[in-house]
Amino acid sequence: MNKRFVAAVAIAGILVGATIGAYGTLRFGTSFVVTAEFERALIDATQSLRTLEQLRKGDGEGAAEWQEQLLDSALLSLWGLLRDDPSLRSAEVARVLARARAYRVQYPHTTNSAEVSRALSDVLSMPNAPEAK
Repeated sequence: MNKRFVAAVAIAGILVGATIGAYGTLRFGTSFVVTAEFERALIDATQSLRTLEQLRKGDGEGAAEWQEQLLDSALLSLWGLLRDDPSLRSAEVARVLARARAYRVQYPHTTNSAEVSRALSDVLSMPNAPEAK
């Protein structure tokens, strides 16, 4: 076989492989993001419905308690993510943590778990200033 033919086949193989690889990567990545967004939207809708149903039934205390639990859950998620990757710190994170601290001072909330309470205390004691990236 001549060298040009072998080179052309090799180049074609590389191009086809790269195209298939890129398609697979984009398809998987897009699918993963869409699935995560879909799950988040489904959870948000379910949580909003529960709160709204409680409020409409006149159970303001139940709705507030549910929101307190959602806040605790979100704060614990932030704490874990920030602990694992400090580069996620930002001015927005600092603002949210400051608001959560101020809210908890005005409306103290307790949990039935000492471990959860300790973790919430850790996240709320994080400094306001975002870390340098």
